[in-house]
Amino acid sequence: MGGDQNFPPSTFIKDDSPTGFQVDVIKAVAAAVGLDAQFKFTPWKEVLKKLRAGKIDVVAMSYSQEREKFFDFSVQYALNSFGLMVR
Repeated sequence: MGGDQNFPPSTFIKDDSPTGFQVDVIKAVAAAVGLDAQFKFTPWKEVLKKLRAGKIDVVAMSYSQEREKFFDFSVQYALNSFGLMVR
């Protein structure tokens, strides 16, 4: 799995180890089907390059019609929303 190295709580590096909600999801899925999951977290632009080049197999990212031109998406399993708060 590839992921952004600094996108908590989804994917991030803590104590030199990939962690976050998506890591927990992928570990559970891998265990259920008998696979060994490995994680490679880098800056987001590098993640997409590696996915397009076939160097990583799985990435958690939001769906868009533009991204669907290049990537296959699973059924949605989480709903994320973001907010901008200012003083």
